[in-house]
Amino acid sequence: MHSIKIISYICITKQTLQKIIRHEKLFAAFILCAFTSLGLSARTQNDRPVTLKGHAVTEEKAPVDYATVMLTAKADSTKVYGSITDEKGGFTVEMPKGSYRLKISFMGYDSFEREVNLAADTDLGELTMKPSSVMLDEVVVTANMVTREADRFVVNVAATPLSAGKTGKEMLALSPGVWITDKGDLSVNGRGGTQVIVNDRVLKETGEELVAYLENLKAEDILKIEVIPYAGAEYDANATGGVIKITLKKQREEGLEGAVSMRYYTSIVDQKAWNYQPSLNLNYKYNALSLYSKVGYRRNNWTGGNMESDRFLDRDRIMDANTGMAHRQSHTTFQLGSVYDINDKQSVGAEFNMTENPYHNNTDGTALAIESGNSLTSQSLSRSTTDYSLMSFTANYSLKLDTLGSTFKTVANYTYRNKEDSVYYHTNYSGMMNYDSTSRYMPTARYDMFAIRSDFDIALSKSSKLATGLKYQRNTMDNVNPYDYFKNDIWIPLPERSSINKYTENIGALYASFSTKFRNNTSLLVGLRGEYTYAVPATNSQYVSERQKYFDLFPNANLSIPLNKKQSQMIILGYGRKIGRPSFWQLSPFRQQLSDYMFMEGNPKLKPSYTNDYTLTWVLFRKYTLTLGAQEVKDAFSIIVDTDPSDSNIQIARQSNMPKRMNYNASLSIPAQITKWWMLNANLNGSRNENTLMQRDVPQKEIIFTFRGNMSNTFTFKKNYNFMIEAFYMSPSLEGNVRVGAFHMVNAGLKGNFFDKKLTATFYVYNIFDMRGSTITFQQDNTYTRFNQWGNYRSLGLSLRYSFQAGKKIRVKTVDGSEQDNGGGGGGGF
Repeated sequence: MHSIKIISYICITKQTLQKIIRHEKLFAAFILCAFTSLGLSARTQNDRPVTLKGHAVTEEKAPVDYATVMLTAKADSTKVYGSITDEKGGFTVEMPKGSYRLKISFMGYDSFEREVNLAADTDLGELTMKPSSVMLDEVVVTANMVTREADRFVVNVAATPLSAGKTGKEMLALSPGVWITDKGDLSVNGRGGTQVIVNDRVLKETGEELVAYLENLKAEDILKIEVIPYAGAEYDANATGGVIKITLKKQREEGLEGAVSMRYYTSIVDQKAWNYQPSLNLNYKYNALSLYSKVGYRRNNWTGGNMESDRFLDRDRIMDANTGMAHRQSHTTFQLGSVYDINDKQSVGAEFNMTENPYHNNTDGTALAIESGNSLTSQSLSRSTTDYSLMSFTANYSLKLDTLGSTFKTVANYTYRNKEDSVYYHTNYSGMMNYDSTSRYMPTARYDMFAIRSDFDIALSKSSKLATGLKYQRNTMDNVNPYDYFKNDIWIPLPERSSINKYTENIGALYASFSTKFRNNTSLLVGLRGEYTYAVPATNSQYVSERQKYFDLFPNANLSIPLNKKQSQMIILGYGRKIGRPSFWQLSPFRQQLSDYMFMEGNPKLKPSYTNDYTLTWVLFRKYTLTLGAQEVKDAFSIIVDTDPSDSNIQIARQSNMPKRMNYNASLSIPAQITKWWMLNANLNGSRNENTLMQRDVPQKEIIFTFRGNMSNTFTFKKNYNFMIEAFYMSPSLEGNVRVGAFHMVNAGLKGNFFDKKLTATFYVYNIFDMRGSTITFQQDNTYTRFNQWGNYRSLGLSLRYSFQAGKKIRVKTVDGSEQDNGGGGGGGF
């Protein structure tokens, strides 16, 4: 009977269609046969061990969520079974019949212990945990900061003092394999295309807007961060760099609770950079209704610059330039959400988010070009402003179908995003020629994104599950790129640089996945996702983008093999196929001036890229991990700098497709409690990259070895104080034909708790060794260019957070809004 169900569900489900291998027809048949054989094995599940259930609660009957549940066999102490409680304090553990010692533990409470004899399925009901007689601030918490599960790393932010005073961005930077820059470049294990999900809502922000959001997110509000290096079928097929899931803390009972915080830092020398961030969080619960809101503001000023040196190897010409930059930005966020529990099985929710992010950039530069003894000096001035706004609304309905974990969920999301730029550029030339040039570039872009999806997870047995779903997403963009120059006191349009663009993208997706656990605790997950894309670009420029209409299958598989009875050691094998869709911005035929001799362009001819991922992971003691991986990328995106065919003095940077990229990498995660007072967390990643570039239609192969690493140390002393020191390092790297020099930074901080832990204060020093910048070089044809950039400064900072509550402690749910946008051009995902 089970096998018949599985075959019929495979025909209608979403994860089944998502993750199959590149030869679609042959492997589709293979997966269906594999699912059928797994379904036949599911018929034996009824002969499996018994199930123990229970609910951990406080003396006030409030649920104790995320508590650790462990059962040790009395006859053989090496046989240990466990779980963690869910948000309602419930747990379910499966094990053979016999006698066990049950232990439930959670910070701030005495461990609950009792003996249980299991001859059949048993429900223990409510199990009361009492507050610990030893206050939490008098002991050292030694919970592992990082643990490894079958397909992800889990960073237990709430369990580490390292989180105090930090932002969400800083906690991401300390997570295994994660690298994030101040410009919003985000990657996992060196691979871009990473999606960020907060409480099941995929963030729409990208670039600097993403950084601003994460810096407004306080680490004290985060429960855990899950780093999924290789996303499964339930996630968007364009999540080439994996998924980062951030789960925020939830309160417990009825009443009002909130927190107000302020964070400020400034560079030590001349206030070249400063930042302040106030925020307010409020949560309220009454009966079945939960309300939550957040208001945040971020203001920062920054100054920096670069030195550029160009050498023309085929002629007697050199060019040197100095540029100074000043950046001013403000970022305001507002969130309001509600969840209503219809009953213990059904709930509905709605959430509204709004972001306003205006910023200003001023650039002043001087350049000297010398050719055959003749010189040309240019002095340039650029003034730019950007107005960015985002509004999104999400609504959802969820239904629990049984006690085994079967669920149905529907989510709808609409997002509106608007961006308006004004860039004025003036240059005065003197020397071999005397003239001036004034131009303006004023692009506008409006994005409308709508998505609706449904997920149906079916618990086939106690250890087997079939997950299915479907989704439709429609993205539209209206973009105007007007370019004018100033002459005879009037602005004159420049048609060859101006354009009007419209882009409509429709994506339909269907997936299905099957997971099961065998008698020896070996677990298997196989999935398949199918995505159909229909995109219609339109432009009045000389560049013509063709309509895109294609269907692709994206399989994945994950096999976890325990190496001992305690499952403290295991081997994990993984495979997945992904797509990288170019964003609207990358496809837009714009041309933007960066300096007197450098421009950036869009590329309407950019094609999607396809990635095959292969991984092997060894887990030791449930926390130390070593991962070996290989990625094969066809038509990989990369930045290529080339000489302008119409002017050999001008260089153009644009995103282009590389025929092939191979990446071989090794990642090591080491979370360790060295002593009772010293906790260390280190993440190391090394890779070998083979890039095949096309330079003037001639293939060129580039090979580079890179290394990235971060290490954090937390020293606990007294009962309310922690000293923290952390270090980051990135070796030289290669992106297309652009080489980026090494970068490193060391930070330190001191944290203290006051007023019964209602007030947390953190003082910190950023960039202790004053590492100010990095070097960028590129060479194409007969031109060699070198940039020396600076803008990082030694800084001092202070963070204050005060928590308050009225009435009982509360538990506030948040809306599930698992919709996404990849920056405006790459489609749908779950």
